[in-house]
Amino acid sequence: MKIISREWKLLQAAALLFSLFWIVGGVVAAQTPIMLKSLEVELWPEFDRPETLVIYRAELAPTVTLPVEVTFRLPATVESMFVVAVERDGVLIQVNEDAFKLERADDAMLLTFSTPVPRIQFEYYDASILTKQGAERQLNFEVVASYPTEKALFQVQEPFQAEKFTLTPPASSTFTGTDGLTYAVVEIAGLARDETFTLTATYSRPTDTLSAQNLAGPTAEHAADLPAAAESPVAQPPANENLTLGYGLIGIGVTLLLGVAVYWLWSKKAAPAKARPASRRPKRTAKPVEASAPVTSPAAGPTRNFCYRCGVALREDANFCHSCGAERRRE
Repeated sequence: MKIISREWKLLQAAALLFSLFWIVGGVVAAQTPIMLKSLEVELWPEFDRPETLVIYRAELAPTVTLPVEVTFRLPATVESMFVVAVERDGVLIQVNEDAFKLERADDAMLLTFSTPVPRIQFEYYDASILTKQGAERQLNFEVVASYPTEKALFQVQEPFQAEKFTLTPPASSTFTGTDGLTYAVVEIAGLARDETFTLTATYSRPTDTLSAQNLAGPTAEHAADLPAAAESPVAQPPANENLTLGYGLIGIGVTLLLGVAVYWLWSKKAAPAKARPASRRPKRTAKPVEASAPVTSPAAGPTRNFCYRCGVALREDANFCHSCGAERRRE
């Protein structure tokens, strides 16, 4: 039986509205694209190993819902990660080796891990970046943007006793660090997803001595200075604006649903009792019973000439009553 009433329609509409708000809230929170607020890539050739140390520092955009899983595209020549870390309260904390994944995909290596905070850092060594021919050195580095980036910065550390250092594209600025080494900086406005950026440096160097053996002071923070991996679970950061919007929509949906339910209960109590409609089914009437023919009292005379049951006169030669079928009595 179909129930068609104003209250039922209101409940259906409220349920549909609540479902829409729930879906919209989930989609807003779940489909927010990953973007980087900033990306810094540092290249330290001939620093503490003959290979070039590559350091990535990235900050996720405020719109990214945390925690989030990120994947960075690295050169196919990367064999292993030296360190993967997250920055919490200004301190770099290593990510356990079983908490990140490095796998080959076509002509690249993909680094994947989850971060509960917006600032991350990872490092690796790559022997293919720097080539040597006697005293001459050439550094070639190419990066493919894994995510849209608002601001990108590339920094090259000039090795100890490096001479005739050139950088392409030209450096935006240079500075001398506390370690006594010179750093050349290239800044760009931003990178689109899958955009490729290439950096080339040349210099000459009369020695193969590593820069770390001749530092004038402490160098910038990198993997060698990081604390051990945190064993305790990382506290979740407060919800960002996007997640707040999703929960806000859900809250509105719940409020509307409760309002409709209250109105339905109120209207049900306030509405006067409705008279029950008369049934359209016709009343069954008793079928008139046709009166049987009155039994005529037999006239006085011999009973054999009349039926003892219905009183009808019998023919002289009849053995049964022609009216009721009763057998004729014989005297």
